[in-house]
Amino acid sequence: MPLYVNHVLRPFWRTTTSAAFTKLNLDEDEDILDDTDEDDEGEADISDSDSEDGSIGLVVEGQASVFLAWLHLQCGISRENCQSARDFLVQIVDSAQLVPHGTSASKLIPKDIRTSTNRLDVMPELTKQLCCPTCYMIYSPRESPTYCTYKASSASDPCGQPLFKKGNSFRPIKDRGLYQKQPYRIDPKSLVNPDIPKCTYVTQSLVSWLNWFLNRSNTEDSIIGWASKINNTNDPETFDIQQSLVWKSLARDTNTTDPNSLDLVMNLYVDWFNPRGNKIAGKKESLGVMALSCPSLPPSTRNLIETTCIAGIIPGPHEPDMTTIDHVMKPLVDENRNR
Repeated sequence: MPLYVNHVLRPFWRTTTSAAFTKLNLDEDEDILDDTDEDDEGEADISDSDSEDGSIGLVVEGQASVFLAWLHLQCGISRENCQSARDFLVQIVDSAQLVPHGTSASKLIPKDIRTSTNRLDVMPELTKQLCCPTCYMIYSPRESPTYCTYKASSASDPCGQPLFKKGNSFRPIKDRGLYQKQPYRIDPKSLVNPDIPKCTYVTQSLVSWLNWFLNRSNTEDSIIGWASKINNTNDPETFDIQQSLVWKSLARDTNTTDPNSLDLVMNLYVDWFNPRGNKIAGKKESLGVMALSCPSLPPSTRNLIETTCIAGIIPGPHEPDMTTIDHVMKPLVDENRNR
C-alpha cells in the first residue's frame, strides 16, 4: 500500500505543478500577442491578474492536497491530525506572503528535521544504558562488563547473563531507487561484527523535563492559584489531596524562606502492559512504564499527557521482581536524591 501510494502521488504532484505553471506561461505569451486599446487596458489588467492568481491558486491547492493525502495514506496520519496540518499550511502560506520577493524558501526552512527540533528545543533528554535482561542491573555503555556481575547477596553466585550478542549489520551506501529492482550485492567492507546490547534501558531526566514543564505558559500560575484556593477554602469536606495532613507535613519539611520558591510534589506510577495486545491466545510480554505526575496542579490538568513525565521504559519481555525493581529505579533516585 505505501509503495503504491508513493507511486501514484509523486507523478500527480509533478503533473499538477507543471500543468499550472504551463498555464501561467501560456497566459504570459497571450499577453504579449494581444493588442488592446488604451480604454481596455484597465479591464485587461484585471482579467490577466485574476487569471494569474487563479493559476497560482491551482498550484497551491494541488500541492497542498497531494501533501495532505500523502500524510494520511502514506504516513498513516489520522484525519484529525491532517486537519491540524492543513491549518498549519494555511498559516504558512499567509506568512509566506509577507516574505520579501526573491527570498528563497529553501534557505528559510531547515532541510533536516533535527535542525528544526533543536531550534524548537522539543526533544526530551534521554539516556540509554545497558540492562541485564534477567536481573535488570544497569551498566554504563562505556564501562559495562561482558557478563552481568550482580549478586543477590555476598554468598550468591553472580548472575552471569551475557549483556551482548553477536550479529552482522549492513551499512547501506545509498538508496539506488524506490521502485527499481537492483541486484542484491553486499560490499564485504560494509559487514561488521559489533557487540550489540541484548537489552537497553531508556530514561528521561526529570530535571530537564521540569525545566520544560515550568516554562510552559500558565503552569506556575495554575499551581499557585490552585494552592491559594485550597488554603482559602471554607469547605469542611476534603476534596483534594493538598488538604491532607501528609501533604501539609511535606510543605513544612521544605524549610525554605525564598518567596520565589515553588514547592512541587511528584507522584510516581509504575505499571506494565502487553505491547502485543491483551489477547488470550496471543504472546505474553510485559513492558513497563515509569511515569511521574504533578499533584500540585489542579485536578483538571494534573493527569493529562502533556503534564506527565515518562521517566523510564522498563524493557521486557518479563517483569522485575520486588528486589530487582530497585535496579531500574536507581537512576531516577540518584538524580533527585539531594534535590
